Amino acid sequence: PVEVPTVINAKAGNNGEPSRNHLSEAGTSGSSNNKKIVVDEKLVLKLIEMFPEACPAYIRNICDGKQWSEFDDVITVILSNPSYPKRPQRVSSPVKELDVEEQYEILKELLPDADPTFLRMQCERYANDDKGLKQFINQAMENKDYPSMKEYLRKQQLSAQQKQYTTEFKIENFIQLFPEPEKTFNDPNRNIKVDSYSMHYLNLFFRNKFDKLSARTIQQMLCQKDYKIIKSNAVFEEMIINKHVMKSRRKPVPLPDNMQNIPMLQELAYLSHKEEIENYLSEKAKKEKEERLLSKEAGLLETCGCCYDDEVMPKDTFSCPNECKFCKDCIKKSCEVALGEGKTNFSCLASCTAEFTLQTLQHVLPPKMFSKLAQKKALAEIKAAGIEELEMCPFCDFATIPNEADKIFRCLNPDCMKESCRLCKEPNHVPLKCEEVEKDQDIKARTYVENKMTEALIRCPLYSDTNLINQQNVMGAAAAAKAEVGTNLKIDPTSDIQVHYENRKKKLPVEPHLELIHGNHGLGNINE
Repeated sequence: PVEVPTVINAKAGNNGEPSRNHLSEAGTSGSSNNKKIVVDEKLVLKLIEMFPEACPAYIRNICDGKQWSEFDDVITVILSNPSYPKRPQRVSSPVKELDVEEQYEILKELLPDADPTFLRMQCERYANDDKGLKQFINQAMENKDYPSMKEYLRKQQLSAQQKQYTTEFKIENFIQLFPEPEKTFNDPNRNIKVDSYSMHYLNLFFRNKFDKLSARTIQQMLCQKDYKIIKSNAVFEEMIINKHVMKSRRKPVPLPDNMQNIPMLQELAYLSHKEEIENYLSEKAKKEKEERLLSKEAGLLETCGCCYDDEVMPKDTFSCPNECKFCKDCIKKSCEVALGEGKTNFSCLASCTAEFTLQTLQHVLPPKMFSKLAQKKALAEIKAAGIEELEMCPFCDFATIPNEADKIFRCLNPDCMKESCRLCKEPNHVPLKCEEVEKDQDIKARTYVENKMTEALIRCPLYSDTNLINQQNVMGAAAAAKAEVGTNLKIDPTSDIQVHYENRKKKLPVEPHLELIHGNHGLGNINE
């Protein structure tokens, strides 16, 4: 055997282990007690492997001057002394349990098609219950009865609509949809469907708005008024005026944030911001009056060729292709009549044979009316006429002519309000490119690969140091699944898997058995 001479200081510290300071001073001049030891490193390591509980310094001492050929003799010495110095007992630190965030990341790996908010809720529910969490995972993977990612995305889209009328309300956008809000929401023929959830929402809304009216009074009056919002509000305001109130105010309660009744939210938004809306419209009318006076003084007012109003503002004047000029109101009324008669042609109001262009009608008519008008025209007729600019919402019957520079189609139908890509007609997928958006077959292929990765992952214990094993199993399963699918995935679930496992490695604590391998137990550096 090749003898590897290692020089160490035999002076031991507590429990028979050599002091690291003395080890570093091996071979230097000093006390006469210092003794140089030459050992066969291969012999030492073999004995440490055979007697892991023995103190490493003791093993090295008895190997002083021994050769590999004397291996059996050294073993005999050790076995003849059952009370040989032992390695000191180390207190193992408990394995760190995964926190909620780490559990959440694991659940997203195991159930990639599940609603992420639902998964987070389960992590919080089973934060201190490993057994319960594992049981939930097994049942979820077997029954597939959890809320889906698709439903989550739909709710996100719906949430964007809700915010327009609640937390992100903007008067300018609201007036664009409802140019005459008072007329719209006070229309006696206006009818909003309310289910039990909407009734509950209205009850809470009015409890907060009229916090000095009893909850019982509010409930009874809503029932009497058949949950008509404007009528109920008028009665509640009258009660406040007549002092039919409680002595103290009620504490406000949070409103549900997943209300899907958009028409109801629109009416409540009008009610909540009524004073702001009235002030906005009043200020707008005041500015228009000032502009009219300035235009009149400058001789810029024009005459409508239909009603012959000779004080029409230039911005409210529109022309047919033959330059016949009319006011906005006259064109709008003529279109309403034509729509009522089922017509799809909107002729000039003068004696000429021209028709108003769709671009002109879009500037004149409210968004919803223009959409209905455009839908009346068959697409074939529109294309035959060379009008390629008209586009329709992929999710409803709303149509408009979007700005050429816009990549996103923004539906202005109050019942829809969705955003979609003008190229692929899919929901707004910015910043992804169209070719990066998954279709049904792409989702099916990706899900197959993800399921195979999940199957490989759950073969290991959920709470153990199996980071490397998981990585190897998951990547191997993914490669095999990709080969079976035989297509390029638009969204590759393995694209950031390497980074993921590197991050997990940094977070996970060192296990006791790994610490015994890599830690310092009095051996020093065996290459010293």
